[in-house]
Amino acid sequence: MMLRMRRFHDQPGVVRPSRQGSTSVGLLSLVVILLVTLFGPVTPAGAWAPAETGQPGKVELPKVSVTDLKYSWQPTTLTFLSDVGPTANRSPAHAGAQTIILLFIIQRLDDQQNWVVVSKKDLSSTITAQQPAVSFPAVYIQPTVSTAGAYRFVFSFGWYIPPTMAPLGTSDWTADHVCVTPLRTCTSNGTYVQLGGLTPGR
Repeated sequence: MMLRMRRFHDQPGVVRPSRQGSTSVGLLSLVVILLVTLFGPVTPAGAWAPAETGQPGKVELPKVSVTDLKYSWQPTTLTFLSDVGPTANRSPAHAGAQTIILLFIIQRLDDQQNWVVVSKKDLSSTITAQQPAVSFPAVYIQPTVSTAGAYRFVFSFGWYIPPTMAPLGTSDWTADHVCVTPLRTCTSNGTYVQLGGLTPGR
């Protein structure tokens, strides 16, 4: 499935939902500032034959970087983040208002070679019939598990008709991962990353 690379960030009518619990940019460590310069423009990330149902809208996705951040109030923590957020176009299956739900999901490969959810964040926005798309906040999520192993980030979208929430379509994308942490070994294999343990004393 090919993504139509259109920028909606400056178009009138595009909704930007507020992100609850967002962290001030000023609190991020220097490594985050450096990461922003490395990401570059939005790219068609995770074009790995997404799982779809119904008639989902087209999406525009950022690359997801894997790093370790340290704040004054917490130890060094594994973090998945992006410089911009994903954009979801309305489903072609309905001309009226639509509610678009997005899940940020981190999965880890267990001993039985199954992908298990270790952390997730829910976002949603309702657009009117006149609005073509919604731009969601940038990725920022810290998994509850950070031991060595294989991890992947998934964008999971769902389109619904409010207020009944009748489904229009779903679309799940595995992110295009970028390793940027100097504090542990990290190898990107496209659809997932293989992480080592955090360097002692960091």
